[in-house]
Amino acid sequence: MPGADRAWGPDPAGQADTVHEGDPLAAYIDAGGTHRGGSSPVLTVYGATPDGRRLLLRTIQYDDDPARVIALLARGDAPFQAAASGFADWTAPLPVRLRLPDGQGILIAAEGAALSYRVGAGRWQDAGRNAALLPAGATEVRVTAPDGETATVPVGS
Repeated sequence: MPGADRAWGPDPAGQADTVHEGDPLAAYIDAGGTHRGGSSPVLTVYGATPDGRRLLLRTIQYDDDPARVIALLARGDAPFQAAASGFADWTAPLPVRLRLPDGQGILIAAEGAALSYRVGAGRWQDAGRNAALLPAGATEVRVTAPDGETATVPVGS
């Protein structure tokens, strides 16, 4: 996401590899399960919150269970903490929407889509492509898929 380099530096993928599943994701890991091979995407998003924390989104899926998305936050070099989680719906126009704590915004993701948002009945604001961190007051998201199909999705509380 735009602005990730301020919190992550030039190599977010290299830093994110230091996040061990046994630590901040421990509550979501099933030692007896196996990751479903093939059909569902594995999503990783790097970003920064308005207050400067590093933001990392990961997916975990076991067998035929729904894919869980988990937002992790960390200040500076401190360890990541799970901050929000939910389930991805890969068939929906906006598969991922997570409200972050402390008014830090709403994390959305739709691979390949152009994204925009608005607050109330206000003007539509560009949010880029693929993933974005919207202001906490956002009420609707417009998702334009790569094929040009557009959907408007309300952002719940």
